[in-house]
Amino acid sequence: MAFTPFSPRQPVASARLPLTLMTLDDWALATVVGVDSEKYLQGQVTADVSQMTEHQHLLAAHCDPKGKMWSNLRIFRRQDGFALIERRSLRDAQLTELKKYAVFSKVTIAADDELVLLGVAGFQGARSLEKPVQRPS
Repeated sequence: MAFTPFSPRQPVASARLPLTLMTLDDWALATVVGVDSEKYLQGQVTADVSQMTEHQHLLAAHCDPKGKMWSNLRIFRRQDGFALIERRSLRDAQLTELKKYAVFSKVTIAADDELVLLGVAGFQGARSLEKPVQRPS
């Protein structure tokens, strides 16, 4: 019989937790930039990226030509293109698939490991994100 030092607990809704900040190490960022980035992604993912605003993010899927889903991802506008948040374990294979037809468009598709992805949870989470974070001088 295995020894478990902690008593079993039921999952708790994040809205009942105190403010919590966590790293999202299992997730990775990729970018699609260039003058054709919107048009290119519009034909590659299931989300309607042409209707996305600067402050929106959408859940999307990337599928093969027969409609079978390769992966899901979160997409948002970033600088002169788009950023994709996807499972780190799938990112390299996903980028290979995304790049297959990119030679016909003016886009650059790349992994971005310079940023750290963080998650915020808890009943104070939304309020804590209302104020911009000040960087130390």
